[in-house]
Amino acid sequence: MAGRSSRSGGNSNERIQLLVDQKLGEGLQYEALQLYRGVVSRKSARGNDSAALTIAEQGIGVLLAHGYADSATELGNVLVGILNDHELPVTEERLELIKRVNAKYEDAKRAAVLAEEDRRTAAQEGQGGAGEMEEGKEAGRGMYSVGVLQGRFLKLAVAWTAARGQRLSGDPGLCGLLGRCLWNEGDLERGTRYLVLGERPQELCDLILQDVSDANARELAVAKGVLQFASKASLRDANALLAAYKTQMDSKQPTKGVLGFCAMLLKTCEYDATPVFQKLLDAYQADLSKDDALLGSVESIAMTYFNLRLRPPSMLDNIMGMLGGMPK
Repeated sequence: MAGRSSRSGGNSNERIQLLVDQKLGEGLQYEALQLYRGVVSRKSARGNDSAALTIAEQGIGVLLAHGYADSATELGNVLVGILNDHELPVTEERLELIKRVNAKYEDAKRAAVLAEEDRRTAAQEGQGGAGEMEEGKEAGRGMYSVGVLQGRFLKLAVAWTAARGQRLSGDPGLCGLLGRCLWNEGDLERGTRYLVLGERPQELCDLILQDVSDANARELAVAKGVLQFASKASLRDANALLAAYKTQMDSKQPTKGVLGFCAMLLKTCEYDATPVFQKLLDAYQADLSKDDALLGSVESIAMTYFNLRLRPPSMLDNIMGMLGGMPK
């Protein structure tokens, strides 16, 4: 009986795949998505979450391989929905599932880049007309959307790990993947935030050196990362980022400006030297006022290490405090 059941399940999956291939061959991405969605929902409703997640993963890969990132992401929403709705705990196996799906998005982005390069080469060699050039523009927009959709999928996955895992900020590994994705899409602020949550000081340093060419902007980006690491009570990663940057820049000179503030601040935090911290704030006020994000991190550091509130509580802070100390 078990053998027949297994063969029946295999045959059913093969039939579904044949139907999906047929729909995709006709360019009917929505119909293919609905086929996958129906099978996944039925498996999940019968309590077979493992099979449902496996089929969803396969479907996402197939849809991405055919260039249908929007439909793939809808199926990704179904996948994460199963994890959330059934209150499935975070396990290494499920984290690996999310990482495999993320790898499929990376493959899709690389394929889109290669396709765009081929179109441009053909156009330059006179093999394509205006129509192919327009297709190239569409492909470029599609390539960008793959990254955006990848970020949305990862954000949902991180939220699941925050709700069902051990860390309120989510799994560090997935946070790191989301951070790199956001950074590559040009969102350096949020990219930095998630790379910090992902505990990736060296990777953040490499990305800053790779993508931020202006010296002042580069130092500001490093300072933001250092202060964010420190505000998360990770002096180890904060020091690692600052040291990695100085090593890469081959800098043997005393650190000045906002990075000088960061270097002295980290030592001050290690020794719980509140008076020194207050003097640092006065001495580097002009450097810190260059960016609101710096001030925000410094305020968090003041509370975390020195139990200091740098400005009076707002009305919102007071209301949230009366409601039971909800997180700010």
